[in-house]
Amino acid sequence: IGRRRDEIADLARDFDVMAVRLQQLIEARDRLLNDVSHELRSPLARMQLAVGLARQKPDRIEGSLDRIEKETVRLDELVGELLTLSRAESGASQNQTWLDIDHLLGRVVSDARFEADATGIKVQTNLAIKRNWQGEVPVVIGNAELLRRAFENIVRNALRHSREGQLVRISAEADMDQKVFCITISDQGPGIPAEQLLSIARRAIKAHGGEIAIHNRDEGGLHVQITLPFTLRVQDE
Repeated sequence: IGRRRDEIADLARDFDVMAVRLQQLIEARDRLLNDVSHELRSPLARMQLAVGLARQKPDRIEGSLDRIEKETVRLDELVGELLTLSRAESGASQNQTWLDIDHLLGRVVSDARFEADATGIKVQTNLAIKRNWQGEVPVVIGNAELLRRAFENIVRNALRHSREGQLVRISAEADMDQKVFCITISDQGPGIPAEQLLSIARRAIKAHGGEIAIHNRDEGGLHVQITLPFTLRVQDE
C-alpha cells in the first residue's frame, strides 16, 4: 500500500507540473494574441490611410505605394518579433547560444547610423565592453535574433521620435562585479506615453534574465537603461 501511495503521489506531482505548464502556455498564447492586436493596429491604420490618399490624390500614388510597402515590411517584422518572443517565453526556443553583445550592438548601431544619416540625426556611441578579462570574455546565453530585435526596436524608437540635428546616445559597459551588461539608449525627442513604453522589448529582455527601466527625461526625450546578466567564457572556447 505504501508503494501505491508513493506512485499516486508521484503521479499527482506530475499532474501538478503539467497543469502549471499548461497554464503558462495559455498565458503565453493570450499575451501573443494581445500583442498582435495591439502592435499591428498602427501599421494597419497607416496602410489604410495610404490607400485613402492614393484614391483621393492619384498624383501621389507612388508615395502611397512606398508607404504601403514600408508598412508591409513592418508588419512582417512585427509578426516575427511576436512569434520569437512567444516561443522564448514558453520555453520552446531552440536558438540559445553564446552572444557577443559588443558585436550584436555593433550591428544595431551600424543600421541606426545608416538610417540617421538620411534624416540628419546624430548617433553617438560609447561601447566600452571589455572583450577580454583575464583570458575570459563576458557573454550572454540566449537568442541572438530576439535580443537584436529588442535593441533595434529601442534604437529605432529613439530615431523615430528625433528630429534633424538631435542626438541619440547609445552606450554599453560590462560591470564585472555584478556580472551584468549595462546598456543605455537615450534621445532628445518628445518622449512617449507610459502605455507605449516598448512592451515587446521589455519582455524580450526579461526572457534573458535582464531588466529594463524606461522613463521620460525632464529635459526632454526618452532614457532606456538595460541590464543583462552575463557569464565569463574562456576566449578560446
